[in-house]
Amino acid sequence: MRTIQHLTTALVVTAVLAGVVTSNGYAQRADGTNGAKGSLLALLAWDIMPGDAEALIDKGDELVGSRDYGAARREYAAAVEVIRAAGGFPSLPIRKMADAYYFEKKYQSAIRTLDDLTEEAAEVGDIVTQAWAQADAAWLLDVDCQAHAKSERPGRNLEMKKRANSLRRLLASPYLPAEERTEIINKRCGGCHAK
Repeated sequence: MRTIQHLTTALVVTAVLAGVVTSNGYAQRADGTNGAKGSLLALLAWDIMPGDAEALIDKGDELVGSRDYGAARREYAAAVEVIRAAGGFPSLPIRKMADAYYFEKKYQSAIRTLDDLTEEAAEVGDIVTQAWAQADAAWLLDVDCQAHAKSERPGRNLEMKKRANSLRRLLASPYLPAEERTEIINKRCGGCHAK
C-alpha cells in the first residue's frame, strides 16, 4: 500500500512536468537508439526507419502541432505499417499515437496504445521500450484518475497496484540498462521503486 501511495504521489508530482511526456522522447530517442546510445541495441533490426516512414511521422508531427490529432494518428499508423513491412519494430510512431491521444485528453486510448506497445516490445525483446511504455501507462492512469472523479474509476487502486507491481518487476530486471532504470524511476516514479 505504501508503494502505491508513493507511486500515486510521484505520478501527481510528475503531472506538473507534463512537458516531459514530449521532451523525453520516451524510450525512442531522436537519435534512434531506444536510449541505448553506443550499445548493440542501437544496431538491432527494430531500429529500421525507412524514409517513407520518417516522412509520415514528420507529417503526423505537423498535424499534432495543428491539433488535428485524428489525422496525425492516421499518419503515424501508416508509418507503423511501413516500418513493419521493412521488418522493423515501430516503437516511435506507436508512441507518437499515444502522445496524440494524450494531447487530445483521451487518456484511456493513450493507455491502451502504450499497453499494446508494452506487449510488442516484450515480443521483440526491447526491454527499454517495454519499461518506458509501462511506466508511461501507469503515469497516464494517474493523470486520467485526477481528471475524473474517483467515483468514475472504481477499480483505480487495484489497477494501479497491478501496474506498480508489474513495473517494479521489470525495473528489477538485470537486462534493463542502469541509466534507463534510473531515468524511469526519477521521471515516472519519483524514486518510489529505488532499492
